[in-house]
Amino acid sequence: MWRVACIALAIALISPAHAQDGARLLNSLDELTRNNAFPPVALARGVSGSATLSCNVAADATAQCTVAEETPTGMGFGAAAESLATRLQFAPVAGTVTVPVLFTNENTEARVIEATVAVDGGPQIDQDLANTGYAQLMATYHALAACNWSQRPECARADSGNSRAYNNVTHFPQSAVDAGVGARALVACAVRSDRRIECALEGVTSVEHGFGDAAVRLVNSIATAQSAQFEAGQAFRVPVSFNLMPADASAPTTFVIWERSPTAAEFLRFYPQNAVERGRSGGAVLSCAIREDRELDCTVLHQTAREFGNAALRIGDSFRLTEGAFGQLGYAVGDRIKIPINFRMG
Repeated sequence: MWRVACIALAIALISPAHAQDGARLLNSLDELTRNNAFPPVALARGVSGSATLSCNVAADATAQCTVAEETPTGMGFGAAAESLATRLQFAPVAGTVTVPVLFTNENTEARVIEATVAVDGGPQIDQDLANTGYAQLMATYHALAACNWSQRPECARADSGNSRAYNNVTHFPQSAVDAGVGARALVACAVRSDRRIECALEGVTSVEHGFGDAAVRLVNSIATAQSAQFEAGQAFRVPVSFNLMPADASAPTTFVIWERSPTAAEFLRFYPQNAVERGRSGGAVLSCAIREDRELDCTVLHQTAREFGNAALRIGDSFRLTEGAFGQLGYAVGDRIKIPINFRMG
């Protein structure tokens, strides 16, 4: 499986800018602790920032720290700085210490989008679950969790016989089913030094019904189950599509991403001739930026051989987003999508 290089980052604890009554900071934070606090959304989007803590220090050196300011707002830098406050050590002198914390993300480009996760919901699901049973639901979950995120643009639904297995049905908010609404969310995740996955909501199309919280829980659970795929320090972004099944429909209304995608004929046309003659299979993973015309500008992230990388780039010209997907979370101009291209003989 493909692995993505770790993101270089640093957090600098600057000397206190202001102290009163002789109170002072005695230590700095070790690098491991600092890096593990970097906000997932900011890390995944390539954003740097800062926060300032105001710490009221007692005579016994205990302190209560609160966030005085953060820049930019909404990225989680304040909460991250506050989470580090317990590691700060102060002199046993009562007073107030202002502690600026700088978060520097050396990766200035947003991470590529990983696999799209689908969540089905609708009024028919309860009866379907009664028919298929708990084992069928768990089979669906494991099929989704087993998807190799680094090699598939999206995870396919699992089906068993004539019974449709709904993806992660328990994660579709019941109030949203009752209201007849779906949504899309974008979740950003960071892999900590101990391989622990920490995810946060980057955006959601509807703030009602708890779609954001449901998306974060689901992505975190799947990513944690697949933590061996990721490197410590890595960050990634995952779109989650909540697809609603109307009462009179046989399948959920899905969020369609591609208006145009490569055909079998195109794969045959671009298959490297040398590989065909030798009966070789191979492939590449593309990192593709979305253009204003809904098409893609791609570069090769990984390749089994240069000839497959070059062929994959030609295949990348065949993708075009739907008007409905274009501009949505994770699919705006400049966003990058990871697309695996595989050439297989036989």
